[in-house]
Amino acid sequence: MKKILSLLVLVATFGAGSLSAQEFSGTLKWSLRVEMTDPALKAAQDAMDGMGSGLFPKGFILQIKGPRALVKTDGGLTPTEVLTLADKNLSYQIDRKAGTYQKLAADPLKDAVGNYKVTPMTETARILGYTCRRYRVETVGGEEKMTYAVWATNEIKGLDARTLRRLQFGKTAGSEFLSQIEGVPLRIDGVTPDAKLQVIATSVKPEVLPGAIFILPASFKETTGQGL
Repeated sequence: MKKILSLLVLVATFGAGSLSAQEFSGTLKWSLRVEMTDPALKAAQDAMDGMGSGLFPKGFILQIKGPRALVKTDGGLTPTEVLTLADKNLSYQIDRKAGTYQKLAADPLKDAVGNYKVTPMTETARILGYTCRRYRVETVGGEEKMTYAVWATNEIKGLDARTLRRLQFGKTAGSEFLSQIEGVPLRIDGVTPDAKLQVIATSVKPEVLPGAIFILPASFKETTGQGL
């Protein structure tokens, strides 16, 4: 379960790093659908959905301006905000209701793909008007078999996942393969031992964002904990 949550947040924070020559300012949105295949976890998911509070978020909102980014999950059991200041090599998990924050591990993501095999495919598709290339991603070795179909575009001016210096959040990070993807992921279809998941971009909006969005409120207090 935690691996799934970590991956979902990391998918939305791929852009939280220093950009290449052309800096991007704007908002990207993704929808998320998770179908648990493990019986016990599916029962828990159905119970949470029945109470009106989903176990997983319905999507993500990423606001990015140069080397700074704020990602918010929409709904879910534990709504999450992550503020990344790549120019200062700092990342924070924010709880606005409590007025608190936690510092997250901010070691630069290693270039190695780890235990993932990434295969560029010839298949393409149009998503939100952008031409996307399909990549097949699969785990190599280990006990848990996971596969992903990643559809990425290099047509968004100023954004390229391979030229972003992404940050790694905690020891559970499992998306090293994103550094091997050329372009910005607009769709990911994944199969894990416990679930099937689908992340689809619903909006890409270049716009001028105020710098205040990317400032940690001075009144917030730091707490300690495991974080993401």
